[in-house]
Amino acid sequence: MNILERFKSQKVPPATVPTDTVVPIYEIDYLSHKTMELIMRFDDVLDPAKLQQSLRRLLEIGNWRKLGARVRVKGDPAENKYEYHIPEQYDDVRQGFIYRVSKHSGSINSHPTAARLPGHKNGTATSSSQDFGELGLQPGDPRHLVDWAYTDLPQLFFHHIAFTDATVIFMTYPHSMMDAMGHSTFLRAWMAVLHGREHEVPELSSLEDHRRPLAERTPAKNYLLYDNLLSRLGLMLFLFNRFIEDIWATKEERIVCVPGEFVRELRAQTLDELDPSKEKQFLSENDVILAWFTRTILSAAKTSGKRSLILMNWFDIRSTVLPPKVGHIFNAVIPAHTMVPISEVLKQPLAFLATQIRHSLAQQRAPEQIEAWYSMVAARLKQGLFPLVGTSNGFTTTYSSWHTSGLFRLDLSPAVTQQGLPLDQRTNKIGYPSCVFSPNCFSMLRLRNAGCCLGKDEEGNWWFQWLLRKREWKKIEEYLSQADEDTSKTSL
Repeated sequence: MNILERFKSQKVPPATVPTDTVVPIYEIDYLSHKTMELIMRFDDVLDPAKLQQSLRRLLEIGNWRKLGARVRVKGDPAENKYEYHIPEQYDDVRQGFIYRVSKHSGSINSHPTAARLPGHKNGTATSSSQDFGELGLQPGDPRHLVDWAYTDLPQLFFHHIAFTDATVIFMTYPHSMMDAMGHSTFLRAWMAVLHGREHEVPELSSLEDHRRPLAERTPAKNYLLYDNLLSRLGLMLFLFNRFIEDIWATKEERIVCVPGEFVRELRAQTLDELDPSKEKQFLSENDVILAWFTRTILSAAKTSGKRSLILMNWFDIRSTVLPPKVGHIFNAVIPAHTMVPISEVLKQPLAFLATQIRHSLAQQRAPEQIEAWYSMVAARLKQGLFPLVGTSNGFTTTYSSWHTSGLFRLDLSPAVTQQGLPLDQRTNKIGYPSCVFSPNCFSMLRLRNAGCCLGKDEEGNWWFQWLLRKREWKKIEEYLSQADEDTSKTSL
């Protein structure tokens, strides 16, 4: 009997431990109930004992013990509500995390799956992000929030795969636990303990959820796009249109490495397209590359110009509306929506869409708009309606940037016991990851036309992950191959 069946066969949640601290899970997090997976490849041999020791110590510092929280059903199971039960302390019986170690006697290049992990690319490249699940989750491991509710298992799982010249760390946890920025806060704290710098561990926010009050400050109707919310009928038509499109579309999820030079040249060209008679506008590299990917996808999709583009650009709200000077590891990102006619996107220069993206972000990350969004979502969930903005037949794209999370800057060098790849054959430092991605980033959320910026590596290359149709990938590869030949001549 596997680890999950052993608990679920009881048909009832485990008994409550009186010393546990009980904290309700915010209802919005129910929308993120599936397991998040993250793979990190290190081109060195890491000591699992040192990594586990530093993790155990982190959970002893301040409120960081909340990382070991157990999920429990709250009240009537039929209502599908949950809460956290946070142990007072952890031991061998009730651990703060699960850490599995698998040792292989050969090189990572001899492993049929791990050898295919991307990394060390010179120039543009695309590779599949699929079929890496076997490196992490095992049969019977929890995969949904409800699975954890019928166990007394912690939410954090680590799968440490050791080779003679490399290490792969596969992390899994329910997405309801934290987003990419929360994950970044956790990794920075872990890194500080590992380096013996506990004074650098950020203070974690109190056990109360600081997002709940946001829904009570500004009325939902103050949300800029309140009138663009899909009705019940609109949601049904949206799902029907999505179903029909999915029947005829073959989707592929790939990782894309884009040279930093291409992104810099693209931004320079886009800035040149701005109207010089208007006030100088700021466009980030992220604004520009998102606009480029989106327009290329629309061009390849050959969708009707009469449709609208609905671009959901997720952004972090921590620095805007949450208590400062403390870490927040829960989900604290919301979408900035950009809605424009597809015909305009394809007709206008790239600067048009890039400035629309920047303008939407500037408007919708204002504190009152964030509060109105939370108020709107809370109201819609009470009505049993999904909070979707747009049109029932719109071309919806969603995008999230993990660049500021600094995943490629994770330094686990104190745990290195042996250097793997020679320095003249790598761009990453010893103890730093050469590859970071999520093998289920979009399939977990059942998204399409979805993208994520994974970050920038030591060489300055940008790494992305997208779930697109095959024909859209073909178009993107054509453009990127041109970028490798001559960035300045790339056709936009």
